[in-house]
Amino acid sequence: MHYLGIDVSKSESRLVILDDQGEKFSKAFTLQNDRSSFQRLLERLKELNISKEALLIGIEATAIWWEKLCSFLTDA
Repeated sequence: MHYLGIDVSKSESRLVILDDQGEKFSKAFTLQNDRSSFQRLLERLKELNISKEALLIGIEATAIWWEKLCSFLTDA
């Protein structure tokens, strides 16, 4: 199991992936809050061999800015 933590702000989101021991699985990274960046997140997860079945996502619901990312990930 892996855990993806997402801290959302108006223009970008900061993300970190942890392994099942709570250790960083990869270096934390930042993405812009747009569809092409969301797609790059999926590609990064694929490169790290993290399947959606083995991933739990926690997202900070800041104002309305989390909604596009949450909808994108839910659809994916």
